[in-house]
Amino acid sequence: FHKVIIMPSTIRGYSDLFINNIDKFVVFCRENITFDYIKSLNYEPNKNVFITDDMAFYLDLNKYLSLKPVYKKQANCFRTDSESLTGDYKENNHDISLTWNGDYWDNEFLARNSTRCMINFLEEYKVVNTDRLHVAILASLLGKEVNFYPNSYYKNEAVYNYSLFNRYPKTCFITAS
Repeated sequence: FHKVIIMPSTIRGYSDLFINNIDKFVVFCRENITFDYIKSLNYEPNKNVFITDDMAFYLDLNKYLSLKPVYKKQANCFRTDSESLTGDYKENNHDISLTWNGDYWDNEFLARNSTRCMINFLEEYKVVNTDRLHVAILASLLGKEVNFYPNSYYKNEAVYNYSLFNRYPKTCFITAS
């Protein structure tokens, strides 16, 4: 391959892969920890490593809204996989990202419908509690009150600090107690 563009990601590990392909990879990072890590592998800012928001922030939300009224108080959307920090699932938990997870993200129509379903689910709630990054982003874009919890590594807090903290005042990061 001539060039590989890695869209906004959180990256840890794989140093040999990145070092061995420094002339082929263009890396977009979605938070500062990854950005600093990739720079430490001799990537050059604004040449082959960049920092930007997660792609979900570029979503044209109006194309997906159902305009359902908010009539439910609170959604718990916590991970039920290995990225869960505690494995302690809240009452009435809906791991909605996992519901539509699968091998079909290369199918544009299924990906759009999955996104629409997630947004339509979240539209009904006033408050969203989650440790899922894209649930937190979508709920923030919808103007919900979001209680965003850590996952098993730094990703959630790092993206919160880079993209959510100063722009979405109704989104709070809840540190582990």
